[in-house]
Amino acid sequence: SAMRSKIPFGIYNLGCGRPIRLDEMVEALGQALGKTPKLDRPPKASGDVFLTYADISRAKADFQYAPRVSFQEGLRRSVESTA
Repeated sequence: SAMRSKIPFGIYNLGCGRPIRLDEMVEALGQALGKTPKLDRPPKASGDVFLTYADISRAKADFQYAPRVSFQEGLRRSVESTA
């Protein structure tokens, strides 16, 4: 049966619980795909995101969520499962 909770619904961020730089994310994706990324780095534009972070505090508080794999391992597994 589904997990029962006093929380009727909610939006939760799930992630590794630490900030990831965009270049780190691209490098990890390249490693998972066995490719060397070729980055074209144009000048910074307004609104560019260079760091991303999933705030997992709600998931921790409501469901005792705790990441079990690193970002790199999770990405590798995701790529592997879609190959």
